[in-house]
Amino acid sequence: MALLGATCFGVWRPDEADEMWHTLMPAGGGVVACEGPDIVGMSSFLDLRLTVPGGAVLPMAGVSWVAVAPRIGGVGCCGACSPSCTLA
Repeated sequence: MALLGATCFGVWRPDEADEMWHTLMPAGGGVVACEGPDIVGMSSFLDLRLTVPGGAVLPMAGVSWVAVAPRIGGVGCCGACSPSCTLA
């Protein structure tokens, strides 16, 4: 995942940043897509809180660290799942 992140975002994330992000991610908060042994896509969701008008604090999910390997980008499932798909 670190290699895919560095490839997609152009930087290696420091260990200290990883530790901070991990405090926001629940167990199982990451999703990966694999092609054989290679991770070709990933994303994470975060446990966040949102203060709304009136001062109430509500739980909220956030999506972060979405990355797709450059050789995979734009492929999607369109056309593969249904020949009539026109979204690609």
